[in-house]
Amino acid sequence: MAHRVRNTFRPAGRVLVIVLSLAALWVAATRLTRAYHDGQEQRAAAAAGEGRAALAAGRPAVAVRAFREAAVLQPEEPSHRLALAEALLTRQQWPEAERYLLDVLRVDAANGAANLALARAYRGQGRRPEAEARYYQAIHGRWPGDAAAARIDSRLELIDLLAAAADRERVRTELLQLASAYPGNLDVGLQAARTLLDQQFPGDAARLYQELLPRFPSEAPVLAGLAEAELVRHRYTQAAAAARRALALAPNDAATAARLTLATTVAGLDPNQPRLSARERATRTRRLLDLVRDRLGACQAALPPEAAAVRAALGEPRARVITSETLDAESALLESAARLVVAHCGSADLSQPLDLAFRAVAEGTTP
Repeated sequence: MAHRVRNTFRPAGRVLVIVLSLAALWVAATRLTRAYHDGQEQRAAAAAGEGRAALAAGRPAVAVRAFREAAVLQPEEPSHRLALAEALLTRQQWPEAERYLLDVLRVDAANGAANLALARAYRGQGRRPEAEARYYQAIHGRWPGDAAAARIDSRLELIDLLAAAADRERVRTELLQLASAYPGNLDVGLQAARTLLDQQFPGDAARLYQELLPRFPSEAPVLAGLAEAELVRHRYTQAAAAARRALALAPNDAATAARLTLATTVAGLDPNQPRLSARERATRTRRLLDLVRDRLGACQAALPPEAAAVRAALGEPRARVITSETLDAESALLESAARLVVAHCGSADLSQPLDLAFRAVAEGTTP
């Protein structure tokens, strides 16, 4: 009977041995697999570190090779493909970078860094609409770390793309949205206002500087920028006031000092400045009539035929007694003559007080 029991349990024992052997093999294989993957991960991390160091050292070809190795060693890690694509962008290898970035975005469509890099790849290929779309994806995408700074940089790149395409109205819109989104960020406000001024939107620039002032009243660049914007708008009294406040904070600012001199000089010439007496307005008007007559005489060859009547009126004797009617007539003559100067023989150099005075009279922009 005992013999029969042993025969009964012998196959079970064999099965147990087999199971235990298989388990041991599975454990060994798992350990080997884990060790292999750990080794791959370590080698990939080392290659990625080499790539970052190469990029920092200005060696993009070495960086591309290192990141490519990292991507091969650890293909399931999207950060390696992203780093490889960014390195390829530094070498202007746009199509290859695009392929890697699309791989990353298929897995993580909201990846801000990948969308920004893809926008750059499209921009490099001259594909402006696609670049714009990806910039917006980057602006609204997910970013690790300082997301605000990344979104600001993405929008600034989009603005640069629009400016390069001479799309001024969209540049204006994006700048105003940027400033509105970060009202407490001095650097953003200053850059937005500066770019608006460069894009010939001085009114918007002045408003942004004025909005910054309550938050940053002791920041000389805000006041200096406001002085420049008001000068461009021919608001010379306001420009001079802002320049004086800026110089009180930064006395060595030569550019603002020059703007103060220019603003006060032009304000002293302009007959349309506020709070002038009738006598002072008449004196300034007649002085500018003499000056504008000389300027038109110097550029006679460039004038259209209809300028002859204005020049003839400028040559007539002035009335001895100045009445309100006389002053209004002389002001109208001065405005017509100033428009001729601006259109046909005015200087493009807006650092010249007389040219600015003529332009202010011609455009009627002085408050």
